[in-house]
Amino acid sequence: MQKQTNDIQSLIDHGFLLLVAGKYNKAEELFLKAQAKRPSNPTPFIAFAHAAQLKNDNNLSLKRWKLAYDKFPDNLLILKGLGNIYLELKNLEEGSNYLIEAQKLEATSNKVMYEYIENGNKLLQAGDPAKAEEVFIEAQMKWPDKLAPFHAHHRLLETNRRNS
Repeated sequence: MQKQTNDIQSLIDHGFLLLVAGKYNKAEELFLKAQAKRPSNPTPFIAFAHAAQLKNDNNLSLKRWKLAYDKFPDNLLILKGLGNIYLELKNLEEGSNYLIEAQKLEATSNKVMYEYIENGNKLLQAGDPAKAEEVFIEAQMKWPDKLAPFHAHHRLLETNRRNS
């Protein structure tokens, strides 16, 4: 097995590999280390809660999802995770509440993302491709899991390529 590093992303990546391999306790150790190193990053908290779920310990998972929610109440994955664990625990009302909150957050986020893209397109039409590219890159960083910012940036790059 490869040597572990203390880099947070390496801890998280290695932890996910251990989860896939069914080595939940070792994965949890790495997620705890990652939490301690970067308490502002929600990913190790999400993974830690999910690990308990994979071990079929839904009560422990619920506690961990609640801890993650307390730290990151506006995180879409945490809202969905909390909603889903409540559903697994047969608390349909509470689960539905969190999933509805997640849906509202996602809709708002998508609206803001498309406003970014529209602003980038306006800059492009106004003849400022450099500023448009900055906007598209910022949108890609804010929404790395969405294709629209990448598609807008690709269109800009393709236009630049054709014009040169």
